[in-house]
Amino acid sequence: MQPTPSIQLTGDPTVRISPVEKFGGLLVGIGVLFLLVALAAGESHPILFLSLSLGLITVGGMTFILKRYLGMREAGINNNGVMFSPTTTRSFVTWVMAIAITGFYVVLYWF
Repeated sequence: MQPTPSIQLTGDPTVRISPVEKFGGLLVGIGVLFLLVALAAGESHPILFLSLSLGLITVGGMTFILKRYLGMREAGINNNGVMFSPTTTRSFVTWVMAIAITGFYVVLYWF
């Protein structure tokens, strides 16, 4: 009996995100939050908010990348689980990223 393809809206439960990767994602989220705060009320200290947000985004992104993609792996192309990753399936993370990127470009275009 062949399994039927699923059209689920949540990520694959077998793909696990480690606590270090979650921490990196949290830092990126806080950095984006600082960018939004700087947009709304950062006129008093713009360099502080810009430095803080870009620093958090950079550190969080590098933490996620170093843990996920530069860990100890065997040689060769490693595409294991790429199609089932929460960022490539129709998961909550994907919808939030799509809305955030679209909102960013709307703000960038009109303001």
